[in-house]
Amino acid sequence: MCQSCRSVAPREKLELSPEDILDFTHSKYQKELLRFREPHFAFWEITHSCNLRCSHCGLAAGKPKSDELNTEGALALIDNISESDTRVLMILGGEPLLRKDFLEIAEYAGRRFELAVCTNGVLIDREYANNLKEAGIWVMGISLEGATAKTHDSIRGAGTYEKAVKGIENCLEAGLQVCVMHTVSRANIHELPDLLKITQDFDINCFEVMDFLPFGRGENISDQTLTKEQRKWMCGYLAERRFRAESPVVSLPDDPFWSITYNEEFMENCFDPYSDVMVIGDAGGILNYGIKPNGKVIPFPTLRIEIGDLKEKPFREIWRNSETIEKLREREALQGKCGRCEYKFVCGGNRGVGYYYSGDMMAEDPRCWYEPSLR
Repeated sequence: MCQSCRSVAPREKLELSPEDILDFTHSKYQKELLRFREPHFAFWEITHSCNLRCSHCGLAAGKPKSDELNTEGALALIDNISESDTRVLMILGGEPLLRKDFLEIAEYAGRRFELAVCTNGVLIDREYANNLKEAGIWVMGISLEGATAKTHDSIRGAGTYEKAVKGIENCLEAGLQVCVMHTVSRANIHELPDLLKITQDFDINCFEVMDFLPFGRGENISDQTLTKEQRKWMCGYLAERRFRAESPVVSLPDDPFWSITYNEEFMENCFDPYSDVMVIGDAGGILNYGIKPNGKVIPFPTLRIEIGDLKEKPFREIWRNSETIEKLREREALQGKCGRCEYKFVCGGNRGVGYYYSGDMMAEDPRCWYEPSLR
């Protein structure tokens, strides 16, 4: 559910200055931009409606919005984006399964994309799990916020842990692939290793981590935001597991920093101008984009600047004519610590976070623990 890293052959250690790293990765970054003129991954918030009131919800989801697309509009949107380079569609909420037409939409989309769904899991009984399988869904992402019911329920509501676990079991029994989705905060970071073990015990090979951000309802618990030291530990811990190919495979789609902690040998191959290995960190506006329930396009779910309306224009026209997208791809324009960092072409910081804290999408990401070597 995220861009995968290519294999790396053993090699001698490089001795590169920060200026070398910046120059070589800049050249590679430009090549990646040419490869990805259009994004491959779409994140579609199909409804604002939700049956839970999770304390960390970035959308403060609850009641549906009055301008959400109806069935006809949703199917037209699928046709629209299917004419682009979009290959993977992840349907989000709110809680997407609350839509009465969800299975119809999923079946229609599943014939055009690799289809993933992100859900709290509490509505998935055996019969519905089989219906999801028949709809052609590639993978179900189900949220667990801790290794214990006490921790999970304190975030998502009483009894939700047991229901989510049952939802996972029903999906697995139906033959669906499952990815455990987890938002890390100060309230649950201590349970991360145990939650990985639970995922492994389920024989699930996918674990996706989101860093808690004080958006939406999360503004009420902003003190649960990870410290820089906690984020550094989390990224290093998960990167090391991934390098050792430990199951489950871990990804951090919203967190560009983990690439610089991934593995020294891997990063040296990114810096090496003679190697084709490269990561680009924050992929919003390059590999990924988001869609609101009303059909408005945004660069990424964390960067909620509207750039066009799929009810009015083809996605390709929106994307290629967007000044916001053009600016996002110009990392030379990054400001503050991100702007002077030698790793900006393999990281770039999270543009949505920069925008949230400063009102400028090119501002530095204040969560970063790394101090750049360039001035």
